[in-house]
Amino acid sequence: MKKILVLCILSFWVHASAQIHGTAMGGIATVTSEGAIDTTRNPALLATLSAVTTSFYLMGNVYYNEDTNPEFHTPAITIYSINQKNDYYYSLSLFAGYAKPSGQGTIGYSLSSKENLYLKRKDTQKLKGSLPPDFEQTETTITDELNPTLTISYGWKLSDNNYTGIQLAVTPFLSNKKTENENNLSPTYSYTNKEYGVIIEPSLGLLLTKNDSQVGLRVTPSTIKCVKKKAEADFSTTDLSYSDSWDIQQYEG
Repeated sequence: MKKILVLCILSFWVHASAQIHGTAMGGIATVTSEGAIDTTRNPALLATLSAVTTSFYLMGNVYYNEDTNPEFHTPAITIYSINQKNDYYYSLSLFAGYAKPSGQGTIGYSLSSKENLYLKRKDTQKLKGSLPPDFEQTETTITDELNPTLTISYGWKLSDNNYTGIQLAVTPFLSNKKTENENNLSPTYSYTNKEYGVIIEPSLGLLLTKNDSQVGLRVTPSTIKCVKKKAEADFSTTDLSYSDSWDIQQYEG
């Protein structure tokens, strides 16, 4: 039981770290305007808009009971069977944008998601084996994630055929993953890993046009991520918890 307890503690223990590297990253960007969607792409494209535009789309993904049966081998334990099942999976992606001429250029606002705005899933793993003695273990993990991105962009004309723009994207995020383990050789226990914070990403866009050619460039000087991690465990005899301090990471975009 002591060995099992130590392994459980190691599985959810959180290590604090900080990393700083890089200063800038850029790449060739799109040169075709798509209206208010340009708010989250190359902001220089906004300068080519001459009227108010709005864009909206919503996408979802739902499925149940996806089974897999992976193989696992270890010299210390005899494994009879492993069954992994996704009990349910819900995900939602969103884009809602608005752009309008303002001053010498065009300003745009949007609420979007780079991957999933919201994700919820439940995964179950059933394991049968022998140490000896024979054992049966069921591990259930429920995951909740929220990642909305708020973006404001402004694009304006530099000259007759050249445009530039600035962009600021802010993504608050929350992740909560709770795992419960039932084993006939030991008491039931559970542990929860939480992570929340914000990602700040400024960008600069450029659009150069000449005759029949166009070049778009989008540069992200630096991305800042502020994150806080927490871990909690509930055993039959004791409860444990750990809360990390705020970790500020800076990395190339």
